[in-house]
Amino acid sequence: MAGQKENGTFASLQEGHCLWKALEEKPLWWRNILADPELYVEVRKDNYLNVYFYGGCLALVRWANGGIVAETNRKYAADCRQTGTDPASGNCLEQLQSKEGLERIKRGIAQVYHKLPLQATANARKKVCVSGEKMVQGGMILHDRNRYIDSELAYRMKGRETMRVDLTELRNQTLVLVELKLITDSRLRHLDSQPEIIAQMAKYYDFINSHRQELIGYYTSILAIKQRIGVWQGDSSIRAVSPKPELLIVDTYSQTTQGREARTAAICKLLETGKGHFDYAIRKYPDLCR
Repeated sequence: MAGQKENGTFASLQEGHCLWKALEEKPLWWRNILADPELYVEVRKDNYLNVYFYGGCLALVRWANGGIVAETNRKYAADCRQTGTDPASGNCLEQLQSKEGLERIKRGIAQVYHKLPLQATANARKKVCVSGEKMVQGGMILHDRNRYIDSELAYRMKGRETMRVDLTELRNQTLVLVELKLITDSRLRHLDSQPEIIAQMAKYYDFINSHRQELIGYYTSILAIKQRIGVWQGDSSIRAVSPKPELLIVDTYSQTTQGREARTAAICKLLETGKGHFDYAIRKYPDLCR
């Protein structure tokens, strides 16, 4: 699916945009999305939105030529009509009109994006912890819809460099930027050098402390829009931004071994070197969804 172009700043988000006004009318296909317990919606700063199924983008919804356009990757739903000149992108608005069409796209994401075999797709929802970081991320969001107000925050830095943050949490009216990693991620530990994640979290720290007021204003608008279109029912008051991002390491080990305990201890020791710029926690996946 063709990606939506972004100008990389927060200022382009418009609370009065035509798309939000149209979604307030709750057309049938939008009601189907809102009613599905396995889908979540993120509003983007360039006035479009993404609908996700456990981290896989089910639809990119935007306003174009006087109406709503909904697109998906045609690998997920071959019956979607090609849009524009991109052969990978398909208009899926017709499929979203029915729960059966919605389920077909979800099955396509499970097979193509999450790499699950056909016979396993029915169990994908129950086994998110074994199928990769994005499924874990999606499971956390779906478990507590009024905790995580955004995922995959993208911000263009210098040149073409884009910074991406996995989760934005609203914790006691304070924004907390959260980077998610599985315990098995190689970027958490390098034997001969500082782990990559240390530099990544330091970059987030600098970003937060250079954009505090912008982040508060941006996410206040995001929550106002989400309330209007029916995807947010939680607290919408934002008073502060945590100066430190948080690294959340998800322990997906099915059982404890001596080697795994040693790896976890080594990761913690390395991460202590960067604690001036970030906080970190290691949590078992089931504990995150209780």
